[in-house]
This record gives sequence, C-alpha cells and structure tokens, in this order.
Amino acid sequence: MSTAANQPLIPRIDRRRCTGCGLCEQRCPTAAVAVRNGVAVIVRPDACSFCEVCERFCPTGAIGRPFAIRFASSTPATSGLAAPEITRETSTMLRDSSE
Repeated sequence: MSTAANQPLIPRIDRRRCTGCGLCEQRCPTAAVAVRNGVAVIVRPDACSFCEVCERFCPTGAIGRPFAIRFASSTPATSGLAAPEITRETSTMLRDSSE
C-alpha cells in the first residue's frame, strides 16, 4: 500500500515517545518492526500487514498507523456486504496530544 507520493503507508514512530521497551518487536507477527539503538524502527516495511498490534501494545503511544480503515455502508450493489475503505487520516498515534 502506498500514498500518491509513492511512500508506503507504514506505522509512524514518534522517537520522542519511544522508550525502546521492545513490546512492538516482540508482538509484531511479521517481524516488520525492531528496536535499533534504543528506538523502534520499521525494518521490513514490505512485511507490515497493517494489523495494529504494534500500536495497541505500545505503552507510550509512540507508534501508530497513518491511516484509518472505515467500513462503507451497505448499498444494493454490494448485496449487504460492507467493503473496507482505507483513508489517509491522522491516526490515533498519539494517545495524549498535549505536549
């Protein structure tokens, strides 16, 4: 998945908030994230499955996805099935935006 500028939509890591605890690295099911020099980094962007595990387990809210997945409402054309729609928005990366 890429943006119009051909930059991959991978989780963003706020280096100021990351403590290097390693929970994201331990929990990532695709080994896309690792801790290097005391901070989390996306080491395998092509392996990232956008699953939100790293974001959910980060105790400081330092990691987040730069997009949101919304489910479109059903229409007659979809026969009652809702398809995910990925939109580029500010994610809930920072749990506490007051800094």
